[in-house]
Amino acid sequence: MTRRYAILVDGGFMEKKLSSRLKKSPSADDIVAECDRIKAHLSLAAYSLLRIYCYQAPPSSEVMFNPIDHTKVDLGASPLAVHNTSMLNALALKQDFALRLGETAAMGWRLGDKASKDLAQNPRMLTARDFAPNIKQKGVDLRIALDMARHSLRERLASLL
Repeated sequence: MTRRYAILVDGGFMEKKLSSRLKKSPSADDIVAECDRIKAHLSLAAYSLLRIYCYQAPPSSEVMFNPIDHTKVDLGASPLAVHNTSMLNALALKQDFALRLGETAAMGWRLGDKASKDLAQNPRMLTARDFAPNIKQKGVDLRIALDMARHSLRERLASLL
């Protein structure tokens, strides 16, 4: 019986690491190339790939209104959201990949990091540009844990038979 392995990818973490390394938002091909690098590791030579699971939440498509000037912000129309949606769609078509999508939720507004630092050094009135949507990703870590448990149990049961 051929021993198999799966690669479980936290999409948000991989995006941050690849963005830092590549100095751009990663494409689906960049993520595939990183997974190919992992697959080529010497310790996996005796195994065959079962699947690559990529865990990510799609971008929020909510419409929000800035708390200071009440301007409309369409989160789904932002360049980052358009890029991420396109990247997830392309990744879903890649061989050996399975997407495990979580959810995103807009949880109001938060003071941006740059504004927080600036206000600490130079107190001033808040402006609309000081705020950023507070987007939370939900369900991704749970899906990773469930798949890890499922694969571990499947391997354990197979060894007992």
